Amino acid sequence: MKVSHKWLKNYIELEAEPEEVKEKLTMLGLEVESVEYLGEKFKNFYVGEVLEVNKHPND
Repeated sequence: MKVSHKWLKNYIELEAEPEEVKEKLTMLGLEVESVEYLGEKFKNFYVGEVLEVNKHPND
């Protein structure tokens, strides 16, 4: 099951970083297979909003 760090914060008071949470869960006997940082995939990703559309002057 995949669980986000943000989702966990909704249910428990959580100040630790994901790697630290992984260690603590493992110490409690809960297996954590991996920690993924999804933000890294979108490092050079930009979002824009079109505010206005005009006809090109050469048309």
